[in-house]
Amino acid sequence: MLAALLLMMAPALPVMAADPLPSGTKNLDFTFTTIDGEQLSSQANGRPKLLVFYKVNCLNCQNTLKSISESDLIQNNDVYAFACSSYNDSNAKTDDASISTFKTTYCSSAGDKIKFAQGDFLSKASSYNQTAGSSSTSMTTPLIAMIDADNNLCFVTQGQILADKLVSDYLPALQSSSNSGSSQKPSSSSSSSKGDSKKDTSKPSCDHVAETVVVNDATSSDDAVSAYQCVKCGALLRYEAVPNSAYATFLANTANTILNAQQGEVTINTNIWTSFNRAVFDAIKSRPDVAITVNYYYKGSPYVLHIPAGTNVDSLMDENGFGGFLYIQHVINTSK
Repeated sequence: MLAALLLMMAPALPVMAADPLPSGTKNLDFTFTTIDGEQLSSQANGRPKLLVFYKVNCLNCQNTLKSISESDLIQNNDVYAFACSSYNDSNAKTDDASISTFKTTYCSSAGDKIKFAQGDFLSKASSYNQTAGSSSTSMTTPLIAMIDADNNLCFVTQGQILADKLVSDYLPALQSSSNSGSSQKPSSSSSSSKGDSKKDTSKPSCDHVAETVVVNDATSSDDAVSAYQCVKCGALLRYEAVPNSAYATFLANTANTILNAQQGEVTINTNIWTSFNRAVFDAIKSRPDVAITVNYYYKGSPYVLHIPAGTNVDSLMDENGFGGFLYIQHVINTSK
């Protein structure tokens, strides 16, 4: 039987086949509390398990979990699903009510066979991403960690993957790994005859020539994602996050909000960013009639920054045009 753990995280794109991790890569060990109060573990406990990190407003996560919910993996008890929230922002609430709504909307076919939990597990998703060899701090949802019955981490994928793909490309490897001692490449057979050992050389492989294609635009909380696609055969070679594109989007959106303000005050909400750049300060300078309130987090604690209308912003930024929220508050407080 295959067990699945579903966790909430970040936005989405189509999945590419994942290479197997080195044999014997051990699974992470941690526990979860469901919204019903149950205590469950990340450990395989003698049967394969999927850990699916997801986000409630991610379309590919919705598609993936709905597919799993309606599949024989769930209906025949081949999959045990367990979902945990990872972080909260204005676009993806992870309170109990939002999680319950997600469960009802996309996983109702599974009944209670998919369980949902509370907590912040973004760091766990990041750990799986790093264990899979990624040096990037950006992740794409759903991120799925696949674990065999011996509690070995076999595959980590990112992006939409439907139940039929899980069954055809990954489940055989997970089921056979405990017998063979190693994970197989997705779509490979668990056994082959000697007569099948020769490679098919009738069709030469493509010497890929790649170009970059943007597959997910940046948002104020998530970097853009680009894909390297072969212009000859169309194969998707790899995905990469565009560094700092989320921060740039946050700054651009903030400046536009201030410049286009219809009222005398605008409110900016962010759970990630803690500074403005020159473009935002220029927008504030252009609208001396507008006060700005920033609701933000620093080291896990909520803060509120208020910049009164008509504030001299030149003193709020450094020589490079950047100003941290705590520094801005300090300057405003000491100038009163």
